[in-house]
Amino acid sequence: MLYRLSTASLILHLLLSVTLTLAGSDVNNYLVGAPVVDCQDTSISITFSTAKPFTGRVYVKGLQEDDRCSRSYAGNSEQRKFTIMVNQGDCSMQRQRVSGGSLEGMMFSMVIVVSFHGTFETMNDKAFRSVCFFRNIKRVTNFLDVSMLPTTELMDTGKMPECSYTIRKDSPTGPVIRYAEVGDRLFHVWECEDDGQGLLVHSCWVSDGRGSRFELLDIDGCAIDPVIQPDIRYEKSLTRAYVETWAYKYSDTSVLDYQCIVELCKKSQGECEAMTPPRCVRSKRASANVGNKQLRLHANRLRRHVVHNPDRQFDLLADVRVMDSLVVDQEFGNVPKTMIDKLNSVNSAVPVSYTHLDVYKRQIYNNVNVFCYGK
Repeated sequence: MLYRLSTASLILHLLLSVTLTLAGSDVNNYLVGAPVVDCQDTSISITFSTAKPFTGRVYVKGLQEDDRCSRSYAGNSEQRKFTIMVNQGDCSMQRQRVSGGSLEGMMFSMVIVVSFHGTFETMNDKAFRSVCFFRNIKRVTNFLDVSMLPTTELMDTGKMPECSYTIRKDSPTGPVIRYAEVGDRLFHVWECEDDGQGLLVHSCWVSDGRGSRFELLDIDGCAIDPVIQPDIRYEKSLTRAYVETWAYKYSDTSVLDYQCIVELCKKSQGECEAMTPPRCVRSKRASANVGNKQLRLHANRLRRHVVHNPDRQFDLLADVRVMDSLVVDQEFGNVPKTMIDKLNSVNSAVPVSYTHLDVYKRQIYNNVNVFCYGK
């Protein structure tokens, strides 16, 4: 009996020691100062400093299991300064073309999470949105040279219209969502707030955030695989377009990152008549045999000759997290439908991963509004 009590006491003592040591390391360490963002031609680096040697992990939000997008410092005993570098285009990095006025160039952004524990999210964890803007020097120079000459073309020097890309539920005017379930009725909606200009949506694709990419619309704005996403419908004003789809997902991730090019045309000068809406008429054979990729890509279409203008194009981004519709143990499996509805009703402007949902949701809401802009 005495032996058993001693063994139990020893085990309890060891468990308490490990627990106290783990808790102490998580609580006592913290970030020192603001992170430093270094914007390079082919990559983005973010450097952090901590009060004590860092033994946690740093990763791109939602991709902690991807070795390309995550760094572990579990074996570190001295280092207090650490850097994570991500190549442009990797790890669900968002890319957006900026144009209009004197600001011309490309913007890259991603959310980096600093976690002080190797497995769990803790109260000291922080998330930072890192943004790098690369100014297009050539276009800025040309703009200044031209602006010195007399001109009557005033519209091109004005502000570009505000355009948006949203994913909505049940109808084109339904609520904007960030979470869905396989089979949900969704609407992709593009719109610009300028009655004097029309829009064409083209060159769309969807990515799983880890490099896998599936083309949705070609350069003319026609659907490549109508089974996944049909042709887009345009309102008569040409300032709004939408397409109805059913929520789908990659088999091994809930992440769906969408990107499309929106190209503007001037109604008063007749530019839209030759460009939008696109004519996407397919042959009956191609429509019936959707399993043949070549037929899908080269289906007969009554095309018009469209001359695209890169100066009036910009990228629009949208994303959604789609959960499996299969019913499994909710404690360890899929997220309940009620939780999806709750997430959509909170703040659709804040991206939240559903991994470790109850803990991570609170952590990301508290910390994601810290912005670091690359110089």
